[in-house]
Amino acid sequence: MQPPFFVLLDDAVAGQGTLYEHLVHINTIKANALDTLHELLQENWQKQWHSVIWAPYGLGSNIMGLSALSSQAANDKQQQDDELRIFWFSKKTSLNNNIAIQTWLQEQYAPEEPAGLMQLALTQDKNSYIKTIEQVREDIAAGEIYQINYTTQLQFQAYGSAFRLYQKIRAKQPVPYGVLACLPPGKSIQNQLHSQGHNWTLCFSPELFLDIRQDGSIHTEPMKGTVPAFNDGQNEHRAETLRADPKNRAENIMIVDLLRNDLSKIAVPNGVRVDELFKVAQFGPVLQMTTPIHAQARPDTKAGDVFNALFPCGSITGAPKKRSMQLIEQYETRARGLYTGSIGFLAPCQSGLGFYGKLNVVIRTLELTASVTPPPDGKPSQYTQQ
Repeated sequence: MQPPFFVLLDDAVAGQGTLYEHLVHINTIKANALDTLHELLQENWQKQWHSVIWAPYGLGSNIMGLSALSSQAANDKQQQDDELRIFWFSKKTSLNNNIAIQTWLQEQYAPEEPAGLMQLALTQDKNSYIKTIEQVREDIAAGEIYQINYTTQLQFQAYGSAFRLYQKIRAKQPVPYGVLACLPPGKSIQNQLHSQGHNWTLCFSPELFLDIRQDGSIHTEPMKGTVPAFNDGQNEHRAETLRADPKNRAENIMIVDLLRNDLSKIAVPNGVRVDELFKVAQFGPVLQMTTPIHAQARPDTKAGDVFNALFPCGSITGAPKKRSMQLIEQYETRARGLYTGSIGFLAPCQSGLGFYGKLNVVIRTLELTASVTPPPDGKPSQYTQQ
């Protein structure tokens, strides 16, 4: 049976969730039309609709003028997903603690139903990966880049309820910017009339991209630096070691400077500040190092200006940003799709910029597509990664 479309924005650390239901409309916007985003948002907010933002990494490639260089145009690669999507829902429900979130999740599946992943395989072979890393090191030595966020993908099969799978991983990896979503497979709500498919997104992101506040300030917190965490009383020592590590400090501060530069494009003069370098926090089994950055946006800043100045987040590109993204297009063998893009919400307000919202960095994410063919009798429903 086709599940109803929804998006759950889930802060498992604070125990706060927002559930968007009753999908009524979908907008898509190309990078060269982002100046229309503000007017479109205002028009649909007047209808009392609620907006969920879906920004794939490829949108950023076009913002940076890299579409002509896109390696995904090659015959052996996926077509680039490069449009901003706005999913409009007529119902929004606040889930005000973890008990409410867990109760809602448990109501969506049978208690005895198993869920998990199997047949995991990298999409890139080991020799190819090593060769690319060697080339990246040569690029760094030659001064082409300071760092690059090179990624690859896993393909797998998932079984059982996506709700159950999300809840299992959520219990082990509580993060502040999680997402569980079931949405139409294409760019229009009309696809649900013509297809039995639906796409699932299970995102366990600890990283903030943008927190746009009602006073017109914009906050970001790039994440660079990771070590394992254990229940042995030594995590504070590990955190101090991480803070002092020259490699991780250098990597972190490069991206801080990059994002300070991006924020300055929309900030008032002298309106960007960093109050605390190398902040370390625990998210489930890992310690992460971040640096919060704050900016006061110019009063005339529109939603499209924010994306044009800042998207994609520099922590998942490298530095310099444009050259790193050019090399990502050259070296990565598959389009990133939603991965390293952003999910979140924008909403209207009467102060500041006239809108506020919060957007994550899409990392640690499973993208599942339901099989159109019914599974064999006695077997759980199966999904494969896109």
